[in-house]
Amino acid sequence: MPAAHQRPSADFWLYLAGRFTSDLGSAFTAFAIPLLIFTKTGSSIGLGLSLAVSLLPYLLFGFVAGAVVDRVDRRSLMIGIDLARAALLVSLPLIALGDELNLVWIYAVAFLGSTLQIPFTAGQFASVTHLVGKDHLVSANARLQAATSMAQIAGPVLAGLAVAMLPVVDLLLIDAATFALSAVSLAMIRSSFNDARPPGDGPRRVAVLLRALRGDIREGLTYVWRNPLLRSIAVTMAVVNLFSSTALAQLVFYAKRQLSASNAQVSLLFAAGAAGVVLVSLAAGRLRRIRLGVILVASLALNGLTVVGLGLTTTYAIAIVLWAVNSAVSVLFNISTMTLRQRIVPDRLLGRVMTVSMVLAWSVIPIGALAGGFVVAQASIGPVLVGIGVVIVLTAAVTAGSPLGRARLASGESAAPPQTEAGDATETVSGGRTTGE
Repeated sequence: MPAAHQRPSADFWLYLAGRFTSDLGSAFTAFAIPLLIFTKTGSSIGLGLSLAVSLLPYLLFGFVAGAVVDRVDRRSLMIGIDLARAALLVSLPLIALGDELNLVWIYAVAFLGSTLQIPFTAGQFASVTHLVGKDHLVSANARLQAATSMAQIAGPVLAGLAVAMLPVVDLLLIDAATFALSAVSLAMIRSSFNDARPPGDGPRRVAVLLRALRGDIREGLTYVWRNPLLRSIAVTMAVVNLFSSTALAQLVFYAKRQLSASNAQVSLLFAAGAAGVVLVSLAAGRLRRIRLGVILVASLALNGLTVVGLGLTTTYAIAIVLWAVNSAVSVLFNISTMTLRQRIVPDRLLGRVMTVSMVLAWSVIPIGALAGGFVVAQASIGPVLVGIGVVIVLTAAVTAGSPLGRARLASGESAAPPQTEAGDATETVSGGRTTGE
């Protein structure tokens, strides 16, 4: 890679600005949609269904989306997706003007928005390596994560203030505007997000793409499953997500029922989680001397313990601290595994590996969110969270003995090379720091 791209360039800072703007708006939506559903239903099942619908596209379209991202111009694709998501969000307040907004369309927007998010996320994952050199992924990913988290702190706070003056549904207009601004920032970037020009032109490109998708999907699945580290990440996250999805889906329900929180206090709970993420993102680079496996196991264990604490407390101030810590350790796990994948996966496979990993890890979330919603409807939210936290702690204990728990990627250390079915090393991970988006 040219020396000019070894450190963050003007294109990277433009990318970062667009990412921050979009994430600021998305924080409004992340606060507004659950609150809108709770206001209409007051039901834990309705909230569980919302998260299930949002994650279902990963199971249905994840494999195909990743293969597409690796075969088209990623930057152009991301610009189109930003504009489509802006139009999608605008539809909700427009329908609400006629007093015809119903839950079916809210869930439809959540489903379609997530469907568009899949290829966009895969494009983001691959694009970073083209804006900075791989030796600078740590600092670049940490900056991106910190920007995202700062947006997620400011977003809920601003949304909490805005909801006192505006209908909840109108908050979505802000997110729509930020998607448009993100599209503009991407259009201004000069760097390509692909190693080489995607194959074919015009109709021929479509024909080539359709013929190649099946083989591409198979190759991505095979690469993830034959690599012990990637496989361990997917399995561990699937188990954790199956249970922790309830805590995420029911955060508004928990705040309203167990903490008796106001709308403004709910927004501060969201902001506290993002604040924890900011702190750990800024500190991530300093943890590079700690063995990666230790970081990952400790993150999972603290995740479970904080969920137990949330289930036991009815004090709002304590819950804010616990949620901040929970969010911090969750993203520390994600940062570490994200850069691990970025460092060992070839560029031509990055989109597929990202979406295959998401499908394997997130396909269980609809099941967990729906089941959790029904369980919470039959029992108190507190005991349910305690049980979930215990399961996550036990998962951390099992992970300690897995390839992921033994992973070494800190400075001066090396990880065991991934193995093909025949036992040949395909990639070598050695020396370097691990943080990520």
